[in-house]
Amino acid sequence: PEGGSQGDGIFLVQSASDLRLKLSAKPHFGAGFGALAQRYLPEPLLLDGLKFDLRLYVVVTSVDPLVAFLSREGLARFCTAQYEAPSAANANDAYMHLTNYSVNKKSTAFKDEDPFTVHTQASKRPLSTLLLQMAAQEEAAGRVFDEDKVFRSFEEVCAVLLQAMAPVIKVTYDHVAKESRPKAKPKPKAKSPKKRPRGDVEEEEEEEEEMYT
Repeated sequence: PEGGSQGDGIFLVQSASDLRLKLSAKPHFGAGFGALAQRYLPEPLLLDGLKFDLRLYVVVTSVDPLVAFLSREGLARFCTAQYEAPSAANANDAYMHLTNYSVNKKSTAFKDEDPFTVHTQASKRPLSTLLLQMAAQEEAAGRVFDEDKVFRSFEEVCAVLLQAMAPVIKVTYDHVAKESRPKAKPKPKAKSPKKRPRGDVEEEEEEEEEMYT
């Protein structure tokens, strides 16, 4: 759903009729409703039979020209139910298909343990731990795990995403930079001399005359 977060409102469908049925059940569905439809990857990469996602962190140091750096550390978030290909029987199993922490922390299978050891089963792990576990899994299967190749693919994805977002980033940055500049203080208006009562002026004139007489 547009403006959604924490996995709220995400659902799987396998036909147009299924989509219409599930949308009609949404209390806010109707005029103005916005959502994103995304194709489900048929064979996601698994670790120990579980789906996971990655959070990669990028710092943008320049908008024009666009310059950014990808951190070597990140975060992996795991589902808490063994993965099975989507079907009518399991399409509503959020613990199997959604990797959101806010969803899986409610599962009895959620594991909150030391995430920094290579044998951890923590449901949230650093990217560095995940890469070690992926290397071990690939080696056990007789395959070679190329970490540098993995990071090159990360960089490619981030570069494409930033290029697509560059116009919005530039406009947003220029607006924020303009708003954050200290505004010049208005110059104080010159004060006009106060008019004194006529009686005071006459007294001063009389005193001046006495001084010169």
